[in-house]
Amino acid sequence: MPGGPCHPRSHRQLHRTLRDHRRRVAGPAVGTLRAETVAAMERFMAANGAEIIRADTKAAVLLGFMGAMLGTFMTLTRAAAVGAPHTSRLTTALWWSAVTLTLLAIVSLLCALTPRRRRGRQPTPAAPGYFEDLAPRPDSEPLNRAFERIAHDPTGPLLSSLQRTSEIIRAKYRWIETSIVLLLAALPAVTAVLRMTA
Repeated sequence: MPGGPCHPRSHRQLHRTLRDHRRRVAGPAVGTLRAETVAAMERFMAANGAEIIRADTKAAVLLGFMGAMLGTFMTLTRAAAVGAPHTSRLTTALWWSAVTLTLLAIVSLLCALTPRRRRGRQPTPAAPGYFEDLAPRPDSEPLNRAFERIAHDPTGPLLSSLQRTSEIIRAKYRWIETSIVLLLAALPAVTAVLRMTA
């Protein structure tokens, strides 16, 4: 029979119906998945921003503490620095060790607070995802087009920003950890000098 279930026309109509149904179902599913991906990336970006602020705050507090400690230490033990006659060589050596280690710790904290900039890195206005990509330009049209593309699909720039901010966080905490190790190494020398010069 022409209208029977095994007729080729019926098969084509059935396949067309199933294909249209899959398209209608897949369209919203893909859109929902992309929206969930973007929302997750934005949450991670917000968390990375907060973590950068925490790292900078820790570095600033440690920097203030170490600066005050070094200033007080140098004031109290100035005689050891100038090599007074009554000061032993051991005391002078320990004094310089304490000061050098503390200064290195302070430099490490300054490195943690320094903005992360890649030397030789060229701005990428085609897909801006970093503050250096938004350098002033005589022609702003490329950036306008880039932001239009980002509005359509922001996953690429968001992923790039996530990678860069995560790299910044790792670098900041490495410098902070280095400064703490140096400070811990300096404390025995500081204590010994204070006892010797008391």
